[in-house]
Amino acid sequence: MRKSNAHNTSNCRAFFFGGGVATNLQTDGSNGGKSDSCGGTCACPTGESIYSGSCCKANCPADGSRAGMSDGCGKTCACSTGETAYQNACCEPSCPSEGTCGQGDGCGGTCGCAGGGTCKAGLCPGKTCTPACGCGESVAITPANPEALAALS
Repeated sequence: MRKSNAHNTSNCRAFFFGGGVATNLQTDGSNGGKSDSCGGTCACPTGESIYSGSCCKANCPADGSRAGMSDGCGKTCACSTGETAYQNACCEPSCPSEGTCGQGDGCGGTCGCAGGGTCKAGLCPGKTCTPACGCGESVAITPANPEALAALS
């Protein structure tokens, strides 16, 4: 016996075809987040998400007054760009730019190295330069530039 199911998430009606069983659940959203009796989950109304087995509407006002705080649905209200949530508030990490790393950023994190280098003993690696060029420069290697050709040997 072949069994397939189709879900209509707008009203959470689930049907089993081939077995003659049709299950109609509430169409008012009251079963959102619950089983549809056919192996799926009833959808939540727009703007809500499933949290702990039921639908939940996040409490994150557009004015940012709850930024960094719990949204009441298992997540955290967003902070502004460049900030991170820390102790129920938004925090802007502060790290030195002179090449040190490993210390706290003031927001519960650790300062790393700009550019993704690996922090070793509290210091970030320096830039690697070739003998023929300064950092970030390039030199054309042509027969008219024998010094650059010699530096590659």
